[in-house]
Amino acid sequence: QGRCCPSPGDTPRPFSANGDLALLDYPNHVHGRISDRFGSQLNWRRPDLAGSGIGAVVSASFDFSSVRAFSAGTQGPKGHRTFFLQAASDTELVTLQLEKEQVAVLAEYLEGLLETTTLTPSQPAVMGDLIEPVSPQWIIGTLMVAIQEGGDHVVIIAEELQLLAEGQDLESLGPKGSARFALTKGQVEGFIAGAHALVDAGRPLCPLCRLPLESAEHFCPRLN
Repeated sequence: QGRCCPSPGDTPRPFSANGDLALLDYPNHVHGRISDRFGSQLNWRRPDLAGSGIGAVVSASFDFSSVRAFSAGTQGPKGHRTFFLQAASDTELVTLQLEKEQVAVLAEYLEGLLETTTLTPSQPAVMGDLIEPVSPQWIIGTLMVAIQEGGDHVVIIAEELQLLAEGQDLESLGPKGSARFALTKGQVEGFIAGAHALVDAGRPLCPLCRLPLESAEHFCPRLN
């Protein structure tokens, strides 16, 4: 079941990770190995989203110890799609906004995790469509992955991207929103398959920078 934390920015309770996990910024680019109580942190560069209006207020935090559904989806035409991550319990629905490359990186990392980690078997699950209304609580800045002690669940932890308005300083920002979603092995497998299909349905990603290929004259920042 889900729980909306009354105090925004509450730090998610720690989970025990199985061994050392790599700190990643993009797939296949590993910068050393770390021991982290939250597992592996997936970081990537984000475009400037100032002025979007999302994240301008103190945001709620969410804690789902189990989910009925966990999915990624989009709204808008190809080339202009907005991506969302959504989790539902029996009583709550949480929608967060993120980038296409974040969905791709998360799916690829989870796929590698399943290949190297023994998790408790569970019922197969298929990633469904987004549930209406699609109203994002905030924009995701950071995603982390942990394995629950005992291997019963994979935990996805999201932290809010806070946006500075013109003339605003960091001290004026409230606590970051955070969200934690515990998934079974079957739900992780369903998300991986669905996320790959979702990403492949749009513009292809550059294999180096993971940004959408706008045209044949794509300028990759990794080559500059």
